[in-house]
Amino acid sequence: MTFKSGFANENSAVRWVRAPGPLRQAVGFSYQEFSNLAQPLALKDDPFHAGADNKVAYWAEFLMPSTPRRWLTTTTPSSAAGRR
Repeated sequence: MTFKSGFANENSAVRWVRAPGPLRQAVGFSYQEFSNLAQPLALKDDPFHAGADNKVAYWAEFLMPSTPRRWLTTTTPSSAAGRR
């Protein structure tokens, strides 16, 4: 998954289904909102042992898990904390 994967179809038209379109079942989540971040947000835990770099910056997609497994979460209490 990369920035806005599955958001548009092969003709670069936005899909009418919830993103990431045909990848939704494979990845186990969907999203409807995305936002620029005013500042980097630390990720909860450190599953990839990134240390001080364990944060997201610039862009965030507000993921809605469709399976019980949760991959990465930020430590901010509000999903809108990074919005401008």
